Amino acid sequence: MNRNLVHLISEAEITNTVKRLALEINRDYQDRSLVMVGILKGSFIFLADLVR
Repeated sequence: MNRNLVHLISEAEITNTVKRLALEINRDYQDRSLVMVGILKGSFIFLADLVR
C-alpha cells in the first residue's frame, strides 16, 4: 500500500451515501422507468453498487 495516500472519505461514508442516493432515486422514479448509464472509466463499480 502506498504510504502517501490519505483516506478522505471512509468506506462507511461511501456506503451510506450510495444507499441514500438509491433511496432518493427510488422515490423520484417510483412509477417510471429509469435507464442508468455509466460514462466515466471505472464508473461501473459505483453504478453496480447503486443499482443493486
